[in-house]
Amino acid sequence: MWNTIEGQPPRVERMTGLTSGQLAELLGRVREVVGPWEDPPVGRPHVLCLHDALVAVLFGLRHNLSDDVVAEVFGCSQATITRYHQVLHPILR
Repeated sequence: MWNTIEGQPPRVERMTGLTSGQLAELLGRVREVVGPWEDPPVGRPHVLCLHDALVAVLFGLRHNLSDDVVAEVFGCSQATITRYHQVLHPILR
């Protein structure tokens, strides 16, 4: 779903400042808190999977980017990124 350059996936380590192992560990811990992200029991499913949503929030925080810029990179709306930021940022603290 991400916009790619020359068919290559984005460099998540560069975007987040975390190694793939650190990101995987963080993802597991966040998943324990948020529960069934990909298939929520109530409401519509999320636009981005939890991994992508977490990377988007970390990317925005690390590089001090506005939500509309992050949304452009991840191919979704600014409102989506803002919602993810509101949910995930307190967990990341």
